[in-house]
Amino acid sequence: MECNGIAMGCTLWRMELFRRIPPTWFVTVSDWFPEQGGVAAMTQDLHFCRKAREAGGRFAVDCRVKVGYLDPATGIVYYESASPQPFVDPREGLSGRS
Repeated sequence: MECNGIAMGCTLWRMELFRRIPPTWFVTVSDWFPEQGGVAAMTQDLHFCRKAREAGGRFAVDCRVKVGYLDPATGIVYYESASPQPFVDPREGLSGRS
């Protein structure tokens, strides 16, 4: 599904896109825009997406992909920060994923 902006936790980009976008690629923006009536803030990932679109880049998400967070201290993989239960038990390893 094509979208306007994505979180950068798990992304794949063609290197050509980085060649078309002048650095600095990842900047947190917080500016005052009096003509728009206030402050606009933009996280690093959305700032990059804006610059990528300006350079002709397009991006999409695949909602079938489930991305987790690996706690290196315990080996537990978490898929939802609000969930008290890990998705992968370190004793089962990654093969325990469904």
